[in-house]
Amino acid sequence: MSSSATGHEPWETTENAADAAPNPADVNVPPTGDTARDSAGTEGISAINTTARDAAAKAESAREGADEAAERARAAADEATERTRNAADEARAAATTSVATPTADTAAATAPAAGAVPAAGVVTPAAVTDTGAGGETVPMHEMTLGMAVTSGPGRFFFGLARILLGWVFFWAFLDKLFGLGYATESANSWINGGSPTSGYLNGVDGPFASFFNSMAGQAWADWLFMIGLAGIGLALILGIGVWLAALTGTVLLVFMWMASLPMTQNPFLDEHLVYAVVLLGLAFVRGGDTLGLGKPWARSGLVRALPFLR
Repeated sequence: MSSSATGHEPWETTENAADAAPNPADVNVPPTGDTARDSAGTEGISAINTTARDAAAKAESAREGADEAAERARAAADEATERTRNAADEARAAATTSVATPTADTAAATAPAAGAVPAAGVVTPAAVTDTGAGGETVPMHEMTLGMAVTSGPGRFFFGLARILLGWVFFWAFLDKLFGLGYATESANSWINGGSPTSGYLNGVDGPFASFFNSMAGQAWADWLFMIGLAGIGLALILGIGVWLAALTGTVLLVFMWMASLPMTQNPFLDEHLVYAVVLLGLAFVRGGDTLGLGKPWARSGLVRALPFLR
């Protein structure tokens, strides 16, 4: 068996081999169990944070999209509302536009066949306009001053109120004309030479005394007063010319209220002002159409030509 000359060579070889071997600490060995868990936890948290950020970004984008959609919806709704309003305005303008009266040839050519039923929704010219005796066209909106009461009991009581108020005026006319002994004695009647205004206006002593005293007994005042009582009373009783009766009656009643000042039982209100308000109300609800001749009167040629006489 061979050996080194010094006797130390085997040991040195072993030591050199040991020195040449790598250090275990410097070698990438797999992590232990605790290290692996820590690494996995860190990576999981990082993934969760990334997912959360992505979700938040998507939510913000969705909110922005929803806001844009809502804004577009509001703009579309506003545009639709404007179009509807414009269409309604055009329809109202078209409804109030006068339609020319057709000639006999045109009417014959466009008249429906006997027994034919108009299509649903078709409005004939007669529903839009009315024609006078001379063939002139009168828009229907000019023929319907005021608004009709739709309730049956309401129409009845408005008609009854009109008749009763008309009788108040007409009875005053009859009593002053003939001296029936209620407010006017026979000797002071108008047909016996009395003055319908003399006694009443001479007795005024309020703030307008000088104004009314100067008219007392004047022939023009007597005639205007009596014509007003008779005309207003008959118009209301018959239900014709209610607008004109309401306006002239209101003027007469206000003058009578002024002549009654100062009041003794109320600071300012008496039956004259109440009657005036009722008169104007009857005109605005077309009070002559019920229990009166208001509807046939409105179709007359005179009212077609002068709608304010309705």
